[in-house]
Amino acid sequence: LSSSYLLGLLLSLVLGGIVGELLRIDRLFDKIGEVLTKKFSGSGGAEGFVTASVVFCAGAMAIVGAINDGAMGDPSMLYTKGIIDAITATIFTSMYGISVMFSAASVFVYQGVFPLLSGVIARCVPPLVISQMGLVGSAILVLIAFSLWDVKKFNVANMIPAVFMPIILSFLPL
Repeated sequence: LSSSYLLGLLLSLVLGGIVGELLRIDRLFDKIGEVLTKKFSGSGGAEGFVTASVVFCAGAMAIVGAINDGAMGDPSMLYTKGIIDAITATIFTSMYGISVMFSAASVFVYQGVFPLLSGVIARCVPPLVISQMGLVGSAILVLIAFSLWDVKKFNVANMIPAVFMPIILSFLPL
């Protein structure tokens, strides 16, 4: 990777994390988790919902697949991702309980809105920026892995805006 590509990745992660902290995205997910815990005792609460939602929405396949679907009418990557997500959801459900099931709402919103916007995104930003968005999403998945393995805990929900930072950075002279 070139130094400018890495700089874009780091800036995206830092700026996106700051935006996520300011928007308190993790608190929103925690509130949803609390509601799930109250409605469904032992449902796994916020952790299962947050982990599954971010894993299913932040990865490179989710980003590039949604753009391919919306901009080029090619949903094949999303189909493949759906199979992978079904297997992952089964594993997460065994770890966290049924709160993982509610991440389907996040996926529905994300994969419903993102393909609609992707036609505009594909016309406004070069393919390199779309690739950078996928890279940022993949970096967020690494942070999730660190949290799952108890290496270091991250507020990964607050990192969600980082995925969109390459679009903003593409308009700045860096």
